[in-house]
Amino acid sequence: MFKKNNFQIIKIFPQEVWSLEQVKNYIRVEAIYDDDLIVGLIDAAITVAENFTKLNFISKQIKFICNISGKGKFSLKYNPLLKIKKKFKDQENDLAADDYVIEQNILTLHKALSNEELTVKYISGYDKNNIPHAIKHGIMLHIAEMYDRQTMNCIGLLKEVKNLSLSYRNIQI
Repeated sequence: MFKKNNFQIIKIFPQEVWSLEQVKNYIRVEAIYDDDLIVGLIDAAITVAENFTKLNFISKQIKFICNISGKGKFSLKYNPLLKIKKKFKDQENDLAADDYVIEQNILTLHKALSNEELTVKYISGYDKNNIPHAIKHGIMLHIAEMYDRQTMNCIGLLKEVKNLSLSYRNIQI
């Protein structure tokens, strides 16, 4: 039996942060021969933004499992937390609402685990209407920058993109 926290992404809910047409209009491209490239750049820019801020902009269903004895406080890795789907101990006993508290992405049990396994299924991320505008525009700028500099070797995140995303960054201590 593993003695650690384990997170699994069970499902990804597809959604558009920016549509192909919106991006093509922004970067002033009319031809279709670069569509696959632009779709790839959209995905790459979203991934970079998620990795930089430690937030999910594409909603995901997560399964969290912990069996560390004596542990009662858990940081749910993927956030923002949208909805708890299921929570139970030992695969059978559902946790009652008064057995735990969730504040932001911290789950606190009123009674710590003792030779039990805690499983929590939850959905994290933003829906496309709630992504902060600064992040959305940072993603668009990053796409445009990657498209414009295809032949150059660029290292690091564009300063303007970084500044738009910086205030949303989750720093783990």
